[in-house]
Amino acid sequence: MPAYYKIESDNLTRFIIDILVQTDIAPGQAVIIADTLVRADLRGINSHGMIRFPFYVKRLLDGGTKVNPNFSIERESIATAVFNGDNGMGQIVTYQAMNLAINKAKKAGIAYITINNSNHFGIASYYAMQALEHDMIGIVWSNGPSNMAPWGGSSRVIGNNPLAVAIPAGERDPIVLDISMGKVAGGKVRLAAKEGKKIPKDWIISKEGRVTDDPEDLPDGGALMALGHKGYGLAIVGEVLSGVLSGAGLLTQIPMWFKATGQATNIGHMVMTINIEDFMETVVFKKRVDYLIDELKASKLAAGYDEILVPGEIEVRKEREQLQDGIELPARIIDELDQMAQDFQVPAIKRVD
Repeated sequence: MPAYYKIESDNLTRFIIDILVQTDIAPGQAVIIADTLVRADLRGINSHGMIRFPFYVKRLLDGGTKVNPNFSIERESIATAVFNGDNGMGQIVTYQAMNLAINKAKKAGIAYITINNSNHFGIASYYAMQALEHDMIGIVWSNGPSNMAPWGGSSRVIGNNPLAVAIPAGERDPIVLDISMGKVAGGKVRLAAKEGKKIPKDWIISKEGRVTDDPEDLPDGGALMALGHKGYGLAIVGEVLSGVLSGAGLLTQIPMWFKATGQATNIGHMVMTINIEDFMETVVFKKRVDYLIDELKASKLAAGYDEILVPGEIEVRKEREQLQDGIELPARIIDELDQMAQDFQVPAIKRVD
């Protein structure tokens, strides 16, 4: 059996929607959820793509995530809001909140919205990139379940707290930063476990507080390692801006969403939009961003490197390649999806020949 299969993105999208509608998710929402998952795998962020899908579905079936939430705004001003996701799918909650932020920034120049009562939302950059279509800068930050040790500690206390920033450019592709505050995303550790691979010894620590190359030590009580004291400091800032300020759950108050599938998580997010036109002409801004990128890429190379890259460049190249050739997914993940196809009696995912 091959280690990987290639799947056409449209086929993967259809598969996701076919299953989601059986959970009674509205078809329009199913399309958005499918797009976030497929976009993650297209861009090579497999830790937040289809490997997560079985858990999302199980949460919907077990009642941990609401199928038909009633979103509400708890507080609001011209440029701010507190958005209550009513325990809905994190993808839909954040997508809607970002649309609200975009509309507010069109009037106020800038908008900042906190989100509570949400769930895991996949890749943060998906929502930051919503702002690009409106010539805005998009910023997204989230807290999450405690899966990372504090700097100098050995137990799970704080989340990996992903941050994404999307910045429009002119001739160049947009700058898209999408990072977590640990050495690695937890999904990458789980992906390594699925593939039967060892991991670098600076990714996680075991429950005994020792470095390890066994990915199975993470679900067995281990913890992700922070990206140094700077990553730990940023994780705390993200916890405040997305969790404390929103009224969402904090630190160990948030259960492991993929284990406690019948329990609400109350994850918090923040979305921010900056309307470039309120600061300078958009065309001027984009030319300046192009200049910034060109100057960086023209700088002298270090030994062993053949190119200077900017955030998002690897991902957009991967996306274009896989849109044409198919998305490469580990066979073990496809096996799980095949089982889902049988369980839900939908067509199995077709492999690209």
